[in-house]
Amino acid sequence: VLARRKDLELRLEVAEPLLRQARRLQPNDFRWPYCLALLYSFEGDPEAGLENARRSAELAPDHLASHLRRGDFAYELGLEDEARRAYERARELDDPSGAALYGLARLALDEGEAQAAVGMLEQALERQPPGSVIHYHLGVAHRALGDDALAVTAVSPSYPATHREMAERVVADHGLAHRFVDTAEMAREGY
Repeated sequence: VLARRKDLELRLEVAEPLLRQARRLQPNDFRWPYCLALLYSFEGDPEAGLENARRSAELAPDHLASHLRRGDFAYELGLEDEARRAYERARELDDPSGAALYGLARLALDEGEAQAAVGMLEQALERQPPGSVIHYHLGVAHRALGDDALAVTAVSPSYPATHREMAERVVADHGLAHRFVDTAEMAREGY
């Protein structure tokens, strides 16, 4: 692990000056500030990351990933209004991964709007079923709404139908909030 960490540090050390040079040589190419933003996310420098994500999004207003990165950096720095604008723009660009909805849901949770967060997190899960971090925040939102428990049942075409039926009976018997989550196991290489 230490060797891998040192290898990554060396790569980042080499990459940063090269990316800065590329940004100077091609100041209107969004890729260079975007790549620098990615690099700064690895280095844990959200201020530099946000600066570059802003520039990337400015140069390529339809580049979804630039807006998502901008939102993530702004959220990390406590700049909620900017984070919201970035996530809203990503949602306008029809983010297929649900990351924009996830970001907006975290903001809603922070503002005490648990019901709105639940709706957004459920939509995000539809777009990215195995999103475990989404499940965590969905549980937080349900807890804020007063739910004692949120039952989650993994489903797959490879599981018997009785698996799903039993889960439905248990949650009905106990009055639990419930969510089915597609494992997407059959889509994995080597299944």
